[in-house]
Amino acid sequence: MKYYLHRISQHTEWSHPLLDEKQLLSIGWAHYGASRDFLAQHEDKWSSVASTVERDYPKARPRFGLQRFLEMAQGDRVVVPTWGAFHVYTVTDNRRLAARHIEDDLRDLQSWNGKSAIVTEEGYIEESDRPGDVLD
Repeated sequence: MKYYLHRISQHTEWSHPLLDEKQLLSIGWAHYGASRDFLAQHEDKWSSVASTVERDYPKARPRFGLQRFLEMAQGDRVVVPTWGAFHVYTVTDNRRLAARHIEDDLRDLQSWNGKSAIVTEEGYIEESDRPGDVLD
């Protein structure tokens, strides 16, 4: 069993409700999650992901957060800091899910802004306050 420190500050309006209400840990990096090939073969694709991130973000080193996220396995513990507290979670599943895989979980979820979720054609989660835009 490994321990990881994981911040969920990327799109907090969704990352906290997803974790608090649906027990889904998010990472951001939606442009990789929207790629079916990446999700299907993420373990085999790490060198490709690392070089792509290095090309797209040459001065930053954010790829290591993504690498650690992909290394998490069932039974590992994840420490998630929040304002004034730390929460410890156990990874219960080895699946890596994109927005299109959790549409049922998003159906009744509201962001911190009180808005509903829609999944775009590109596979990203966006906010909508129009009832007709709620996932069907």
